[in-house]
Amino acid sequence: MASTSTPSASDTAGASNDHNVGNDPSSQQQQATPSQPTQSSNQNLTCPQCNKSFKTVATFRQHASQIHIGTTCFWPGCSKAFNTEDDLIIHLQFHNDAAPNANDTCNWPGCGRTFLWRQRVVRHLRQHNIEARNAQS
Repeated sequence: MASTSTPSASDTAGASNDHNVGNDPSSQQQQATPSQPTQSSNQNLTCPQCNKSFKTVATFRQHASQIHIGTTCFWPGCSKAFNTEDDLIIHLQFHNDAAPNANDTCNWPGCGRTFLWRQRVVRHLRQHNIEARNAQS
């Protein structure tokens, strides 16, 4: 009966390092861009704008498209640009507040959806701006 020998620690050290050498994208640090996260060695993806971590590229892309809305207003007839996303959110509220029932109703042209809380109206306005931005791309 032939006996099988197990490799020694010195034999396996070189072998395990050889498999990581090359063009394996999971073992390399990725360059961060607004549309691409930073990928650390433990496979977590990090948003370059807010440093939030994600486990998959899909969840990162969803975050980038729904949270980071940009700084340009896409309300019909307006194209103002702002320094920060927070300034844009305040501006969108001004657009919405110009109409009656602004505290609980979305006044984006063609919408009219009502909400129980003002903060939900604000979050909803963000989505309209994202959809209008994406429609122009």
